[in-house]
Amino acid sequence: MPSIRKRLGAALRQDRPAGFWETTAVIALPRALADTAPRWSPGPGYVEAMTATVWARPAGGQLTDAVVIGHDLESDAPVMMTAAVTVRDVLGLGGLCDKPHRIRWLGTHPPTVTALPPDDPAVAYRDWTQRLGDDLDQLLHRLGRAWHVLPQQARLSAAPGGGFQAALTVLIDAGRWRRDDIRSHAGLLAGVLRHYGPGTRVRFHAPTTEQAVDPLYHRAWQLLSSSDPI
Repeated sequence: MPSIRKRLGAALRQDRPAGFWETTAVIALPRALADTAPRWSPGPGYVEAMTATVWARPAGGQLTDAVVIGHDLESDAPVMMTAAVTVRDVLGLGGLCDKPHRIRWLGTHPPTVTALPPDDPAVAYRDWTQRLGDDLDQLLHRLGRAWHVLPQQARLSAAPGGGFQAALTVLIDAGRWRRDDIRSHAGLLAGVLRHYGPGTRVRFHAPTTEQAVDPLYHRAWQLLSSSDPI
């Protein structure tokens, strides 16, 4: 905890918006945990752009073959939706990586919708990541109560190399209680590292470092956007 507190304090001093100190804590989860994930892909050439939800592969020109794992509007059962979607509508603001359900009208034609059984590998991968995210949120809630802080919601993401990470915004008031707040947030982060065990690491980044916050999306942007810069 002393090491985390020292590094957190130094990172917070780098960004001070309007009376607050801010940084992003990126927690790399242990590889032993990531290796238990039932990772899935639609097939060769597809790039995962949103964890367990959106994939795309170049289809010529500015188009991609896009795949979204979502839910049926009426039954809420899992479905796979596929359609030809422009790179911009996959990666851009308001696109599939922002609101995946929009594949229903962003495709050049209505998507092909395939019902998925509960034991489908795509569903298993999505459910695994959702459980991991829920468990992390509950852990942060418990640690927040113990350290008397209200943590931000973590942003869970797969990493291109096969791991998983969680990005957590740390925002504290720069007033007289900032040292206590830094100590409390450091205690919360130390609790996360203890919970997940050996191999868990935390690094601090500027709030605008999108590459660190969502490396999966950044990789997709690099691989898909050359034909249509976002």
